[in-house]
Amino acid sequence: MSAGTLLGFAHADPFDAATWSGSSAYLFRALQAEGRLEDAVSAALPPWAESLRKAWSFHPSLDRWKARYASDWYAAPWMRSLGRRRAGPAIGRAGVSLQVGAWYDFSGLAPLATSYHDGNFAARLHSPWGRTALSASAVRRKLEFERRIYARLDLIFTMSEWLAERFVEHYAVPREKLRPVYAGINMPDTAQCLSRDEARQRLLFVGIDFPRKGGEVLLEAFRMLRQRLPRAELTIIGPARPLADVPGVRWRGHISKHDPQGLAALREEYDRADVFVLPTLYEPFGIAYCEAMARGLPCVGTRVCAVPEIIAEGVSGELVPPGQAEPLAAALHALLSQPRQARALGAAGFARYRQNFRWQAVAQRMLAACDELAASRQTAAAASPAAPAAR
Repeated sequence: MSAGTLLGFAHADPFDAATWSGSSAYLFRALQAEGRLEDAVSAALPPWAESLRKAWSFHPSLDRWKARYASDWYAAPWMRSLGRRRAGPAIGRAGVSLQVGAWYDFSGLAPLATSYHDGNFAARLHSPWGRTALSASAVRRKLEFERRIYARLDLIFTMSEWLAERFVEHYAVPREKLRPVYAGINMPDTAQCLSRDEARQRLLFVGIDFPRKGGEVLLEAFRMLRQRLPRAELTIIGPARPLADVPGVRWRGHISKHDPQGLAALREEYDRADVFVLPTLYEPFGIAYCEAMARGLPCVGTRVCAVPEIIAEGVSGELVPPGQAEPLAAALHALLSQPRQARALGAAGFARYRQNFRWQAVAQRMLAACDELAASRQTAAAASPAAPAAR
């Protein structure tokens, strides 16, 4: 049976290109295209209330202030109230509530309560990048806040198997409640694989958080690579300014996908490259790999977090140990010096993208999981007519 339509909630305008880096808009449009979206609303506080939040979170340390503001669970009831009011009559019509993230709790507004995540607080804390300016007591309260939300949800959709295991490990969420559905690219869909007939030995890196994305290791590996391939070029997108003077490195700056010009520029950079490289040190998912695969690029990534779920090693790209320049340089050399093999990996990556990493596929996986749970509950209720009805 069908679980009915979905009612979505996001921490800002669900259809704004800037909300959740664009993932919110693409997801809800995909659900809309499937004919199953009742509505999607914002739970954002009004500007004057955001000012109060900032004042409430104040701390003399700027890092502590930012951390307290970002982890402010006190705003959750207020956001729930606003989201509920904005949803209006749609609450009575929807069979499923779907909230993006765990900044708030919208369970109990529909027969099925679900959420979608690219990470969680505990996974971040246990990573090499888990430093937080929050006090120990604030960390405990934040973890307990999330744990209570996850306990109330019927299904939790994650962007990876790796993240699903973190919910089990750190929050004791039953594995049967978790559904890895992956994610799509925050760019228009690509129907055909781009043909690359000329090998130009061009590498592309995309990532704002340069240290966490392995940028420093990449620069070291690229210096090694240029000793063997002096024509090799590396374009770096993300950092606002050049961070080092390395021959052959082209610093492109930050490119925003939120406007047509930026989107066109980013696609142009993917199309002029031969190999995409992102030697990240911590990556709960990694949409940039999927974007590269959508443009027919072979990918070089690291064996961390969810990256091996995106890049099929030896099929659509190569995986190397994190933080090590020599294996990275060797993998890049192998691909740039064997353009036919690189193109074959790129074509396989494109096919992998079409099958797994499109928002249409994500929406369909979500809907299938909701329908399956609704059907099983109906079957259980029919077999036990005296039992209380499932909410």
